[in-house]
Amino acid sequence: MKKIVILSCAVVLFASCSRQSNVSPTKTASLNLLVANTKSKILSQTGRISTANGALEVSSFLMSIANVRIEENSGNDVQQGGNSGSNDGNDSPETSSPEGSENSDVMLAGPFTVDAVTGTVSLQKVDVFPGTFKKVDFSMSVQPNLPFNGGSILVKGFFKSGISSIPFTIQSAFSSRIQLPLAGNGITAKDKSSVTITITVDVAQLLGNIDFSGATVTNGEIHVDAIANSGLLKNFETNFVKFMDAAE
Repeated sequence: MKKIVILSCAVVLFASCSRQSNVSPTKTASLNLLVANTKSKILSQTGRISTANGALEVSSFLMSIANVRIEENSGNDVQQGGNSGSNDGNDSPETSSPEGSENSDVMLAGPFTVDAVTGTVSLQKVDVFPGTFKKVDFSMSVQPNLPFNGGSILVKGFFKSGISSIPFTIQSAFSSRIQLPLAGNGITAKDKSSVTITITVDVAQLLGNIDFSGATVTNGEIHVDAIANSGLLKNFETNFVKFMDAAE
């Protein structure tokens, strides 16, 4: 057993030395991960989202995001955990890696709560080793407490058709992992540089093709969840994956 341990250590040491000339000894670059709402053509000048049979005014678009992994692809064999500074006050100095991740990836545990209609929100800024980042993936995190109350996405607003204005709520427990490749050859963080990666949420595209005109109205409100108006929820969750992107 001792021989096996010594051999393993030797292999690790050799691999580390062979890369020594390519790896910076300190984290001399920084990376800021943002979430932003894109301005789509379907969003009218009044701030409403035009639909086939009316318009939507979205007051909030809350999302709970966790286990963010920013994939590094330059061969650095070091784990880059996030430090304090998440927008909900959580510290994640050394996060555990999701299944299949590489040690060189940037890991942010979260959960992070963001409102996609407020503009651009910084999830976290971290110091990193110089390298090239190719992909961002994350999980939607179901939260048992308010405001999500068993969901990971909560959208509120008004459906307007003619002179009527009906409040609506979309509650989704979507929990799949989302992978967003970075455009081109990825984003390179050079020595003593600062780079930004933005996860974009196209709120207008997400909601623009959902027909609220035939939705069931209960007590003067439209509820969209796994029970009420479940067909609309299915359309929304399909759109959620389709109309997200990540870029510099």
